[in-house]
Amino acid sequence: VTGGVSANLQVMSVKPAGWDDEIKVLPGINILSMLFIRGKCTADKIPDLFDVFTKILMDVNLDSKDILRNALKSDLSGRKSSLTNRGHSFADTRLRGRYSVRNFLGEKMHGYSSLDSSAAVLEAVDADWAQFVLRLENMRQAIINGNRNGMIINLTGDRYVLDAAMEIAEDFLVNKLPVDLGNPAPPTPDFRSVEHPWVAPAREEMKG
Repeated sequence: VTGGVSANLQVMSVKPAGWDDEIKVLPGINILSMLFIRGKCTADKIPDLFDVFTKILMDVNLDSKDILRNALKSDLSGRKSSLTNRGHSFADTRLRGRYSVRNFLGEKMHGYSSLDSSAAVLEAVDADWAQFVLRLENMRQAIINGNRNGMIINLTGDRYVLDAAMEIAEDFLVNKLPVDLGNPAPPTPDFRSVEHPWVAPAREEMKG
């Protein structure tokens, strides 16, 4: 039906309000996280592509333990394999995680720390499936009920394709997604107010 649909999370550094220095390094405490759902198709399949988007966001059955568990096991296995083949990359990510919030989060999600996190998720699935499904549903509601000011739709194609997509895209935004509830994004935790989980032990060892 389509050329494929995928999702990925992007964590980006942004300039603080009033920041006008193009040369000075950003402080690293102002970040923006966005979930992108991407897809491509031919012009005649545009309605089908937006139907897939709607199903992913609104109608996916989250209560499918075997499917989710197999996907999580496959993901964890892939991460362990990557660690063996690209250990230098994991080490680099770990080091970079000491110097900015964005890199710290990147290491947590994609670096060596993600192995423990993925294993913990698998344990949570087996320990209390009903509670885990509730967590997934809460995550979905947080995504689709967010403030519309934080949502972006980007269409790429020639004029014929864009003309064909506009009406369907507008219907998707107006009638398929929930009404904007005006929920503000939760504040980013102040990571600088606590000891860094990797640096603090080293400091204590040096004192000794």
